[in-house]
Amino acid sequence: MRVLLISRINEHSQQFAGVFNKIKGQLEGFEQAGCEVFCLYMSYGTQTLAKYHDNRFVTESLAFQGINAKDEPVTFWENSVSVVSHVQPDFIYVRYEPMLHSPTLARFFEQVGQQSSALKCIEFPTYPYESELPDANLDTVRANRQAMLEHVDHVFSTSYEPRIMGSVNHPFDNQLSESMINDFAKYRLASSPNKSEGINLLVVANLSLWHGVDRILKGMMEYYGAPHATTVNLDIVGEGEALPKLKALANEMKLHRSVQFHGFKSGDALNKLFIGADVAIGSLGIHRINLYRSSTLKVREYLASGLPVIYSCEDTVLYDNPYALKVPENDTAVDINDVVKFYKALTAIEIRKTDIAKFARNRISWRVVASNVLAVVKRDKLG
Repeated sequence: MRVLLISRINEHSQQFAGVFNKIKGQLEGFEQAGCEVFCLYMSYGTQTLAKYHDNRFVTESLAFQGINAKDEPVTFWENSVSVVSHVQPDFIYVRYEPMLHSPTLARFFEQVGQQSSALKCIEFPTYPYESELPDANLDTVRANRQAMLEHVDHVFSTSYEPRIMGSVNHPFDNQLSESMINDFAKYRLASSPNKSEGINLLVVANLSLWHGVDRILKGMMEYYGAPHATTVNLDIVGEGEALPKLKALANEMKLHRSVQFHGFKSGDALNKLFIGADVAIGSLGIHRINLYRSSTLKVREYLASGLPVIYSCEDTVLYDNPYALKVPENDTAVDINDVVKFYKALTAIEIRKTDIAKFARNRISWRVVASNVLAVVKRDKLG
């Protein structure tokens, strides 16, 4: 089968680097499931169509150049209609984006339905998501979403709600590509040559309210304000809207000796931080956006990189997982003493990063998710 995945994410965006990695994982999963795979996405100011094969993009001749940021939310979807005609896929798989003003996706799916027999699939990366849009006119967002769903054949989502606005929902959990899992095993499981004393905690995120990093900072303030035997350090990697407040909070709490902000890192610089880390911190504030179940990519990246994880929100990959510690799902400070005990319990039984990565490998591949999507599509195609 031929699939066209469409997403308005820019491959060069630092803010959405993790999302674009997810998209590549999905593409790899579809190819491993036997599909011929195409992807339509943004590359700087160019809307680019590429075939995905052997873990890389092979650029097609069709591209739309010189799209400015102001026009892109509308122009991208107008151009996408002609791309569907060019590729002639069996089904299209579109990453949803909230329509804050005009019903761009609704018009796209309607026009595709008029000229193509391709099955039309929409993915909601997060649902519900309205708490992430504090300044939006939600009546407009909901009306546009409902108009879109009238022209969609299948809905996929990380939510386990049986229906989304009346449409049957096919739930899935985010995973990683096998090539990415292999890269993490290759570059991040080495022993650190300059391992510092104590326990090194690691957070990597496009820092937002729902990452709950403030809970770790408050916990460290309490930990260092009382007698303690173990040094605990925290490395915070990434930019984001929450970064200035977190820096101010760490300064106010006088944590400059134990907390380091690194900004955005990638490649070897990021790998070195993973190698030097002992425990990773998952998103500890997802309840703040009214979600109580998640399947975040970062947790899977941590595990594939051999790191045990601290988390608060339910996640299938963490069920019966001996390398994960659940903390309360609220805004209280994280008890760092519990984190220290958790890590020392693992080291006492000589758990190595390779053990954690091996455990994760069997749980986090996109191949199974892609096969499940194909099963839904094939049932529809066969009537």
